[in-house]
Amino acid sequence: MDELARDFAKAIAPLRMTASASGMVSGPRALSAIPFHFTNWPSDWIDVYRLRGFVKIDPLPRWAIISGEPVSWSEVVARLPPSDPGQEVSRAARAYGFHEGFVTPVRTRTGALGLVSVGGGARPAFQLQERIFLQVVSAAALMHAEALMDAPAAPPSPFTLREQECVALLRQGFTDAEIGTTLGVAVTTVRAHLQNARRKAGARNRVELAGR
Repeated sequence: MDELARDFAKAIAPLRMTASASGMVSGPRALSAIPFHFTNWPSDWIDVYRLRGFVKIDPLPRWAIISGEPVSWSEVVARLPPSDPGQEVSRAARAYGFHEGFVTPVRTRTGALGLVSVGGGARPAFQLQERIFLQVVSAAALMHAEALMDAPAAPPSPFTLREQECVALLRQGFTDAEIGTTLGVAVTTVRAHLQNARRKAGARNRVELAGR
């Protein structure tokens, strides 16, 4: 995995991308204690991201999860109203020297959703060839990482893919409304998925479901 992370870092360096992360947002991996395959984001930035609750308001994974489309940071930020809390994440990232980046959602062979995010300093807008390159190497890196971590293979999940996504976000502290906004579904649908997941897991309540 370390070799894969180093190779990926070398591949994106010519595009002025200096940091990267690959991980799962649905499926058994997302529900485990190790949702990431690899990441080389600075540890102090990761601490800030967690302490300030950016996982709930970061517009980049939210957009990627809802749209299923790869997107640059600047494209998403430009669409945000000034009052959107995602602007806070963007300002904080710039303070750490991360001005531009690219997020690529990747569906694995099991149908689970992964995300690869890269970031770096200020640079011109990504050209078409650069976007295609980032999509290809990001997908290849995530699929390779999944193959490396599938020995032994993760046990099959009793949850549907949508139930897995809801539980993964629940474990990150999202409310039902926030899960609905992230996945683009109604709150009643979220509650139904979580109720089904709780029944399948034999969990007595939401706290117990999130802890499993």
